[in-house]
Amino acid sequence: MMKVVAVIPITLYLVTVLEGFLTCPEEEHMVSVPTATTAVLPCFFRPSLRFSVRLLRVSWQKEHEVEDLVVHFQNGNDTGDKQNELFKGRTTMSKNWFVEGNATLTLEHVRKKDGGKYTCWVTVYPIQPGLQSKCCVVVLDISDQQNMKMTISPGNDHYHAVWERALAACLFLLVLVLFIYIPYFLFSRQYSGPYAIL
Repeated sequence: MMKVVAVIPITLYLVTVLEGFLTCPEEEHMVSVPTATTAVLPCFFRPSLRFSVRLLRVSWQKEHEVEDLVVHFQNGNDTGDKQNELFKGRTTMSKNWFVEGNATLTLEHVRKKDGGKYTCWVTVYPIQPGLQSKCCVVVLDISDQQNMKMTISPGNDHYHAVWERALAACLFLLVLVLFIYIPYFLFSRQYSGPYAIL
């Protein structure tokens, strides 16, 4: 019976580890805003209970010819100093982003040169395979029309949502199989032998 009890925490740990790979849906969005207004770049993820706030980082990067520019970097509640000069004083995120699973970036006073492709990365430290996730890609389009309203167009969200459900179903089946067959395997070995009860 003790072996069965030991299997339960191990199984729960495996579920939590595998859940970490489902943190980010890798959504794609198209955001269009007029110049001199505020752009909202959406980025959502599923928070994992096993990670401490101090171990989570979020980094927004803008695709550039030579090297991607760091648009916004946040470590727990504090903004880091790795931000590119072009974006200093113009970006904000929720202080509780790691609890809400919402790393949406607000970019104020947008300029024409702000247009381009932005990527939101959520990372768990220390970095290991599968713990750095690209949560979303946002293409920001800046228009000269001042009477235009901000629009957000979803990209392949549905495609990733279907895969996420399929992976969750497979994970559930794996856990079910572990709960059924591991205790059976442990008990069958325990009672096999010359003095087994028939």
